Amino acid sequence: MHNEVVSGATQIPQLVLWIGAACFLFALIHIFSVGRIKHLAERYPTGSILENLFHFLSEVEVVFPIWAGIAVLFYSLLGGLEEARFYLESLSFSFNPPKGWTPSLTLLYMVLWIVSIPQFYAPLS
Repeated sequence: MHNEVVSGATQIPQLVLWIGAACFLFALIHIFSVGRIKHLAERYPTGSILENLFHFLSEVEVVFPIWAGIAVLFYSLLGGLEEARFYLESLSFSFNPPKGWTPSLTLLYMVLWIVSIPQFYAPLS
């Protein structure tokens, strides 16, 4: 049990915890780099794909949901969709998030919840 950490009723693989910590570190670096990313967006023609992408990435409100989504994606790939869903539900997310939260995190939760329902990806017999 050296490579797993117990969290509630589930065991989280140590690799998932390291990936989550790395995503948090990247989110902190990203949050302090939004000014530079905004300048990158200004280098491209207005309306181009790269201008829109860099403009989106320079919005402070999307930084943590993006990196949280990446962390949950790795969790679902390494631990399974059901484990990722159980973990998200243990965090007490709701569809009525506190003030200041972005809708993208709630949307991410809803998508993972729907995808992790076995009827949607079980083979038809």
